[in-house]
Amino acid sequence: MININIDDLDVAIFNLLLFKKKRKYTSTQITKRILTPKNLFELRKFNTKLRYRLEKWVNGEIIKKEHKNMKDFYFSDFKNIIGGEATITVYPYGKKKIIISLGKTFLLSDKDQTHIISIKEEK
Repeated sequence: MININIDDLDVAIFNLLLFKKKRKYTSTQITKRILTPKNLFELRKFNTKLRYRLEKWVNGEIIKKEHKNMKDFYFSDFKNIIGGEATITVYPYGKKKIIISLGKTFLLSDKDQTHIISIKEEK
């Protein structure tokens, strides 16, 4: 089991890997897309932080890494993480069912547990 502490950076990574048309990204491409560094120094600093986070999810087998042309590409194979629009249906005792829309959501599974995480829409 991996440590499931998910913050806004993790959500941004999953949002990019699951919901964008392009499916494989280098850490530098991800850094430029979600952290918007202002200069080369910030790019290197943010990229180091991001690579640490990506490796956490690769080691937990949530996302995959492929080495090609001397670069590491990160992607989801949709085995342990899937994403899409989600709703929850609740059947309260003695009342009509309630349907709650979660919007963009991903399910994150390891061998011990499953987490449901709703993604805030970007404005």
